[in-house]
Amino acid sequence: MNESILKTGITPLENYPDNKCMKYYKEFIEDDILCVPTQKPDIECINEVSVKICIEDKEIINTILGPKLIIKGFKNIKIIYTGDNCQQSLHSAHWSIPFCQFILLKDLRYDKCENIIETIFIGIENICVKHFDCRMIDLSLLFVICPQLHNCNNCKCCRSYCMHNPNLCYYDNDTCSDSCNNVTPCKYSLGDKYNSKMRYK
Repeated sequence: MNESILKTGITPLENYPDNKCMKYYKEFIEDDILCVPTQKPDIECINEVSVKICIEDKEIINTILGPKLIIKGFKNIKIIYTGDNCQQSLHSAHWSIPFCQFILLKDLRYDKCENIIETIFIGIENICVKHFDCRMIDLSLLFVICPQLHNCNNCKCCRSYCMHNPNLCYYDNDTCSDSCNNVTPCKYSLGDKYNSKMRYK
């Protein structure tokens, strides 16, 4: 039944950020029960489900486990369906559902986190209509939130720089102890001044 439903809004793999910091990616699955507005006719079948997730606000809070990135936004959902009437006419219904999720910024220092988030990318991995009847749709969304950090991509080169520059380090000291064995400078390094101070073993 659900295989015939067109799903739009799933993020193509090539649209994800090139510079992935997998440490701070986090996947979520959320279920929503959508009720068709009373002014709309009953559902005979669902033709299409379209989803777009928008971020409205973000903040970093300090917790006993470390800094957490709080992300708030809306899941904008639209369905197009065939009405259960003599005309079998097409209809649409829209929902804007708020959500709030968090990502634990492991090993980062809260006092250095104020401007560390450059952008936040959200990718929709799957849209699943689990069940529907004449007035209700049970929908599940699988999505991933990908924060992009300034200056540091959690690579060996960045950790080596942090080890020699603790005042600029975003990380706790015990995570910056690795020396850099990679002769390719990190793209998030601070230019020639950084490269001239690199020490390889």
